[in-house]
Amino acid sequence: RQLCTGPDGHWVPGKTTLVGDPKQSIYGFRRADPETYYQTVRELTEDGARPERLEGQYRSDPALVAGVNAIFGCLFPKQDHHDPNVFRPEYYPLTPARATPLRALDAPFTFLHATSDTKSDRYLEEAESIARWISAHRDGTGGDLRRFAILFRRLTKLDDYLDALDRHGIDYVLPPTRLFLDRRAPVDLLAVLRAVAYPFDRGAEVSAARSPYFALTDEEIVRAAEPYAAFLSALNALRESSRHLTVSQLIEHVIASTNIEALFDASADGDRSKRHIEHLRAIAFEYDQKLGGSVRQFVDEIDRRRADPDEMEPSLADESKNAVRILTVHAAKGLEFESVILPDLDFPLKSAELYTVEEPRALVMRGQMETLSARFRRTPTDLPLKEIGKLREEAETRRLFYVGVTRAKVEVAFVCNTGPKRTEGFSRCLIEALGVAPEVSMWPMTTGRNVVELDLGGDRIPVAFERVAPIGSGERRRRRLKDTAVESTLAAADVVPPSILSLDALPTPSAGDVAIARARARNRAAGILLHRLLERWDGTAPAEPLLKMLATEQGSDADTFSRVRAHLGGITKSEIFRRIAGAETIGRELSITFTDDNGSVVERRIDRLIREGDRDTVIDYKSGVPNPKRIEEDKKQVAAYCKAIARMNGRECGGIVWYVETDESVVL
Repeated sequence: RQLCTGPDGHWVPGKTTLVGDPKQSIYGFRRADPETYYQTVRELTEDGARPERLEGQYRSDPALVAGVNAIFGCLFPKQDHHDPNVFRPEYYPLTPARATPLRALDAPFTFLHATSDTKSDRYLEEAESIARWISAHRDGTGGDLRRFAILFRRLTKLDDYLDALDRHGIDYVLPPTRLFLDRRAPVDLLAVLRAVAYPFDRGAEVSAARSPYFALTDEEIVRAAEPYAAFLSALNALRESSRHLTVSQLIEHVIASTNIEALFDASADGDRSKRHIEHLRAIAFEYDQKLGGSVRQFVDEIDRRRADPDEMEPSLADESKNAVRILTVHAAKGLEFESVILPDLDFPLKSAELYTVEEPRALVMRGQMETLSARFRRTPTDLPLKEIGKLREEAETRRLFYVGVTRAKVEVAFVCNTGPKRTEGFSRCLIEALGVAPEVSMWPMTTGRNVVELDLGGDRIPVAFERVAPIGSGERRRRRLKDTAVESTLAAADVVPPSILSLDALPTPSAGDVAIARARARNRAAGILLHRLLERWDGTAPAEPLLKMLATEQGSDADTFSRVRAHLGGITKSEIFRRIAGAETIGRELSITFTDDNGSVVERRIDRLIREGDRDTVIDYKSGVPNPKRIEEDKKQVAAYCKAIARMNGRECGGIVWYVETDESVVL
């Protein structure tokens, strides 16, 4: 704490001079060499002298740095006293490390016009303005979209923005996150699974009936007539089938029985829905492998996963793609982009309802249930303790606003709604910095850009007010189907009677069938563990420690571990194993990105790449028992890998498909 002053500063003792490479200067403070840094820590610890701050250098354009200093000098004013209950960092101006700007602009900040009088259309209006602004400011080069990043406070309204980018032909990269569980396709499927798992949950039953899997209207549900009776019959059949199906098998049964994939194929955003469903399938398969619980336990597990942190690592293919980056402000920490777009400025940060206070020391609960301390105890400045939560929310919003703005290297675009006035979230930060709320008169009446100089904390900063589309233009209705003619026809037609398939319960398997299925599951688990071992093992080191580690990672039981260890003795004596062990291994679990025959950029992973003389060979381990159809599919897959490797390094490349459970191999 003694070394840090806030979002941009670093403390050092006045009698110590820190030296370092300016290229290492990031986020507003310069790094010293390690010896001087630890000497600084020792001196602070020993005498507690108040240090002097070393001026930080920032890597953005000088014009943007000047604007950042002006805005956050207002939002982080110097405090005469330290508040122990609310963290308010003192702001220190940044110094630009770059003398020449990356791009010459008339203003580092742009207020992008997006007005809607109704709340439901506000996000569509913002999305349309963002898409048109990006289209107007891209330069047509190979990486012209990579310099744009849209940073959201929340992703719950994301579909409206993605639809607008799709309409304008703008590619985007959306990192995989746990928030895909809140997208429409997974929510609908989980509604059906919840209705199957909890027969007594009336709300889940109604949600399943309204989902696209059954598509009942509210009137048909309320009347509980023939359509609803058919729905209940189908739902009861699914409940009966779930008694002897795994979760992944039940999902496959629901998808196949309702033919939902045909609806995805016809929908405008169907590809996105299919990706989300495929992700949920993968989670279910992993759940069956490691836990093997009931569908009720799986639904509860998904609810728990919604509280997990986001997975924000983009894939290799996404990282190199010329596309707009879409992230949350939190996930963008540590990243930088030339042009940052901040939409949905009015979204407020939810205040904590349970927190502690330092002075006086107290546990505070507010909201529907309040502690006595929230209402009757006060701070030294005579504030009720329940007000501390609001002050902390305000301080956290300012710090998060700082993170969002300082991700930019050249310019920041604030998407402003001049409709109903709200002073929450980032909008409140902007109004406090500007001293006035943006008015309609500040923007051109039609398409154009007005640049004015605003007085921010005593500094004159150029700010642009831009309108990118004439009033009333653009498509405001979300497209539902890929075929617009069919959509128009269906929209104008009467509502058709529901057609609910008569789902018969799957026959209960016999004891012999259950025994066979369990044996196959054991073989599959053993095959996957053996597959992982052969990917990682070099063939010479002792295999037992690696096998134990992989078995622990996979959650394998003792029987699976013993089966793999016993099978490994025969595998190591095979001709194909000796060939792999004798060759030079170029890579294991090697990720490659290439263009397939359809012209799409795909990312794949090669189990092992070996070199034998002047020839490379792709090794692809397969679990399970091969059959003619599977062999043909696997050969096509490995042939594509071989073709990509040969194009990359110019060597002749072959392939081997090795079915490790049966020790059969197919050489390409």
